[in-house]
Amino acid sequence: MNKIPDGFTAKYGESILINSGEELDIGSDDYISWHLLNRARDASNIAFAKAGHTALRVSGAYLTGIEPRAFAYWSPTVPQDYVIACTRGTTEVIRRTLVNAEFRSLLPQTSFALSRLHVEDLTALAVSLTLATILYHEVAHVTRFHLPYLTECKETDPSSLPAMRGLCEADADKLCSYLIAPDLLAQAKGIHEALKLTESVESVLREVLILYAVALHLWFTFFNQRALPKASIYPHPLIRSTRITIGAVDNMQTAAIMEPCGIDRVFFILNGLDTVERSALRTGCVAQHSFDLATELNAINTRFEKIEHTLDPALLEVRSRWGAPSAD
Repeated sequence: MNKIPDGFTAKYGESILINSGEELDIGSDDYISWHLLNRARDASNIAFAKAGHTALRVSGAYLTGIEPRAFAYWSPTVPQDYVIACTRGTTEVIRRTLVNAEFRSLLPQTSFALSRLHVEDLTALAVSLTLATILYHEVAHVTRFHLPYLTECKETDPSSLPAMRGLCEADADKLCSYLIAPDLLAQAKGIHEALKLTESVESVLREVLILYAVALHLWFTFFNQRALPKASIYPHPLIRSTRITIGAVDNMQTAAIMEPCGIDRVFFILNGLDTVERSALRTGCVAQHSFDLATELNAINTRFEKIEHTLDPALLEVRSRWGAPSAD
């Protein structure tokens, strides 16, 4: 395991260490968090190694705080070291947010697979997929070199920082949808096998995708309301959760999973999430920034175009400067 930089520890405190061999003696939320944090760390190190950035190393930090938070850390003073961190309270708050919103009642009544799962197993699945997405988002910030890029923007052109941060957030969502795709497919296959279902795996996957989109939307609604101003750097929660879900489907390496074309899939999930949007009344998270479907879709499409034409070339330059720093 890589050593966490002293600068990180001085700022955020010591990381909790959990022995995975003693998993039966720890709480389920701790185990979910520790397992997924380690996967995020390993995915980042593998990505760096495959790209030839052998001097770079990524650590995982599990912090004691009860406030929900996941983030990536990098400092130009120790440029070879990155950290992906989350607090102990993150998983607990995700679970509480989903349960308080009665997320199970928002799933289709026609469910034949998820309805057979024990309530605790279904909740754990929704919590795990949500946290995995949050941490894969941080993997994207690390492996796409967003942190040194934004550090340079802050120093050279501070006025551009909000716009560039918005592009980096959209870019991270785009990559995390690629990273979560195998997890979603594996969960569908696992449920299909465990329940010995006669229906197709693709049918189970549809249910897993709806569960995933519902859980993401509820979490993003909570997160926007709690941590961000109404006019945030993120799309509306409904649009953000839909784009990530559709991105995951498009990145699955399998045969035709869903018959409708891409735009039909978008509106299929949007229609399903309309119920979730109304469910915000249950959580009290109703003060979102104004929402218009066409405007939000056009805005995020514009961001994706800017990622390709503006952000990608800039990140290549940053990678050339920070991709092979001298290790201490």
